[in-house]
Amino acid sequence: MNAAKSSLFGLLLVLVAAGILFWNEGRAVKTAIALAEGAGLVVEVDAAKLDPVNEGKLVHIAGSIAPSDIPADTQFGIFAPGAVRLLRKVEMYQWKESERAERRKTADGKEETVKTISYDKVWSETVIESAQFKSADAPTNPPLPFQSDDFRILAATVGAFSLSGSDVAGLGAAMPLGLTSEDWSAFKAALGGAKPVWLRDNGLHVSLIYGKPAIGDLKVSYQKATLGKVSAIGRQTGSGLGPYMTSNGRSLFLIEEGITPAAKMFDEALAGNVVLTWIARALGLIAMFFGFRLTFSILTAIGDAVPLLGNLVRAGAGLVAFALTMVLGAL
Repeated sequence: MNAAKSSLFGLLLVLVAAGILFWNEGRAVKTAIALAEGAGLVVEVDAAKLDPVNEGKLVHIAGSIAPSDIPADTQFGIFAPGAVRLLRKVEMYQWKESERAERRKTADGKEETVKTISYDKVWSETVIESAQFKSADAPTNPPLPFQSDDFRILAATVGAFSLSGSDVAGLGAAMPLGLTSEDWSAFKAALGGAKPVWLRDNGLHVSLIYGKPAIGDLKVSYQKATLGKVSAIGRQTGSGLGPYMTSNGRSLFLIEEGITPAAKMFDEALAGNVVLTWIARALGLIAMFFGFRLTFSILTAIGDAVPLLGNLVRAGAGLVAFALTMVLGAL
C-alpha cells in the first residue's frame, strides 16, 4: 500500500516538475524579450525636471533620493529620520527542547537506542511552541507580547520624480539605529509593563535584572536603512515613475542603489534572468528525477521480495529515472 501511494505521489511530482520547467522556460524567454525591447526604447532624462514630451515613455533617471516621510514604529514611538526603512527585532528568552539519541549496551550484551530530552534557555526571535514539547513535565513558554516588524516609508523623490516607498525600501544596507534616552522613555511608557526597561548595548532589555535574564524577558533592537543615490528605469506617468508594459505583456521596472547607466542596468537584469532560469531548471530536474524514482516504488517493492533482485531493480530504476528526466526535462 505504501509503495502504491509513493508511486502516485511520484507521478504527481513528475507532472508538477514538468509544469515548473515549462513555465520557467516561457518566463525566461518573455523576460529576455522584454528587457531587449526596453534597452532599445529607454530614454535618458534629467531627474531634476519633468518633460511632458516623455509622458508614457520608458525613462532612466538617476540622482539623490529624499524620503517624503519618516519610517516609524508608532507603537513604541521610535523614529528613523532620513531613512527609507526601520526594522524592529524582538527576541524572547525561552525554553528550547533538544532530543539526543545514543546507542547503549544492555545487560545481556544487546544494543538499544536511548533517547534523552533536555531543555535549555535561549534567546529566540521566533516563538518556540512549548505545547509541542514531548515531555509530560516540560516547562512552558509565555506568549510573545509583540513581534519583529518592518516599517517603510510611503514615498520618496529623486529630483522632480516620485517613487513609491515599496520600490526603494528594499534598497540600502541596514545598520543599527542609535537609541537615545528619549527612545528609552517612549518605549518604556508605551510598554507599560511591570518589568524594568534597560537601555544597554544599543538595545532595549525588558528584565527584572539586567544581565540575568529570566524566561519571558525581551531584547528589542532597531536597524535603519538609508539611501544616498539611486538609478531607476520605468514609465513616466505625471511626476511618478512606475512599471512599463512591454509589447509582450511584461511589466518592466528596474531600480538599484547608486548611479548606474541604463545599459548596465539592463545587462545586470539579463544576467539575473539567466541565473534565475538555471536555478529553476535545476530544481525542476531534481524534482522530476525523484518523482520518477518514486513512481517505480511498486517495482522496487516487488524486487525486494526476491533476494538480490531488489538491489538490481533499484539500480535499474535509478538509471531509467535519470534517462527519463534528461529526455523529458530537455523537451
